[in-house]
Amino acid sequence: MNETTVLRTAYEASKQEFSRISDLLYGKNRLEKYIHNIRGKFNARISYIDTLLEEIGKALDQGNLREGWDKYVELKTNKIPSLSSELLAVIGGVYMIEAHLDDAQERLGDITQDDFKALSFSDMARELVNDLARRSGRGWASVLIVGEEFFRDSEAEIIRLRFPACDI
Repeated sequence: MNETTVLRTAYEASKQEFSRISDLLYGKNRLEKYIHNIRGKFNARISYIDTLLEEIGKALDQGNLREGWDKYVELKTNKIPSLSSELLAVIGGVYMIEAHLDDAQERLGDITQDDFKALSFSDMARELVNDLARRSGRGWASVLIVGEEFFRDSEAEIIRLRFPACDI
């Protein structure tokens, strides 16, 4: 196997990976109601990755392996992992919310076992953020999920409640 074949195989695999990511962002699926507000915030990154893939393909067609490998390294070490990480956080957070794993049960007085009131930390935090957005006059169109703390800015403006603490 020569270097061109290796790069072409890696390039084709990256195109498939990018296609799956795009389908999660823009396709009809269970995530749609959660990510419809943030799709546009991924557009610049999606466009950049698409351009990188086109440039790798052109470099392969022209036999310019050095440029192809340079673009591929940028794609696989920086761009796709960053995008994948944010989407994985959304998927995990959506699962936590839909499975009610962020709910706390509070027993109110002397009531039966069947009369527990479920409290969702995600719902409470979402209400607080929405109230703050209304009071500040600044609209908020993002996603609030339960997830790991993120120590850099999220381009998609994802707000993460610390897990497993799940407190506000």
